[in-house]
Amino acid sequence: MAASHSNKWNGHRDRGWLLCVLWVCALRLASAAEPDHSLSPLALWYDEPAERWVEALPVGNGRLGAMVFGRVTQERIQINEDTLWTGQPQDYQHAGAKAWLPEIRRLLFAGEQREAEQLAMQHFMSSPLRQEAYQPFADLILTFPGHDTAQAYRRSLDLDRAIVTVVYRVDETTYTRELLSSFPDDVLVLRLGADRPGKINFKATLTSPHTQTTMARLSNQTLALRGRVTHQTRTETQSRLTFAAHLRVHAVGGQVTLSNTAISVTGADGRLDLGGGHQLQELSGHHRRRKPTLRRNTKVSGWGLVPRPP
Repeated sequence: MAASHSNKWNGHRDRGWLLCVLWVCALRLASAAEPDHSLSPLALWYDEPAERWVEALPVGNGRLGAMVFGRVTQERIQINEDTLWTGQPQDYQHAGAKAWLPEIRRLLFAGEQREAEQLAMQHFMSSPLRQEAYQPFADLILTFPGHDTAQAYRRSLDLDRAIVTVVYRVDETTYTRELLSSFPDDVLVLRLGADRPGKINFKATLTSPHTQTTMARLSNQTLALRGRVTHQTRTETQSRLTFAAHLRVHAVGGQVTLSNTAISVTGADGRLDLGGGHQLQELSGHHRRRKPTLRRNTKVSGWGLVPRPP
């Protein structure tokens, strides 16, 4: 895993570090048959990409979720992870609140609603009163050169299989993207496919709406984005969570090049896979340590994929 590389990123020991690992690897199909893109009876489908966030198609496993816009030349996949919030873990209970409960109850039973509410707001309700705000994690941006003449476009969400599919044709080549968030495997996976060899060409990068972010090349296969939540809500609690995302690529039959900001793949065959895992370190004693769940040979339940050997 990328976390095993020895560099300044992996030497980070700040409390509250959130790590999300993303990787791309070249795969072969377990079967040579073409994928079936016929629509399920329970499917939402559209003949154009999403323009707004509310029009994107969602996938999620309860922890790791994504909104797929289905754009042709520059795809945007907005990623969320369930532990990234403003603020920091804290005790919300109001000191001494228990002593005021009998009086609040008496006022309510006496029909004195306003007085009970005023007393509760002063002595009983949580402190701070409002909870923190859930935060977006990152965006995966995929740029596909020469796809601006796409035809026969369709994007869909299969409600039975929980898979988002984008399919279109450029000249004589049909391109396919399929994305799911697997619960048993705890991984977010994007498959990129083309029905002609050597036709998969794209550039991938990670961005984030959080302003304090930096990017670095970790190895000849891995690009990383690291950041910190700085936004404060009306609770005025200092935001302490930091986060990171790793984009890792394995390609067979094509060429992979990395800069400090992007990964480029040219002339790849077959299909490519993108997956995600995570690690959450302890923050002020409120969270358990969790190890990254993504492994090099992760198999996604129900897709029958066989990782291609290095």
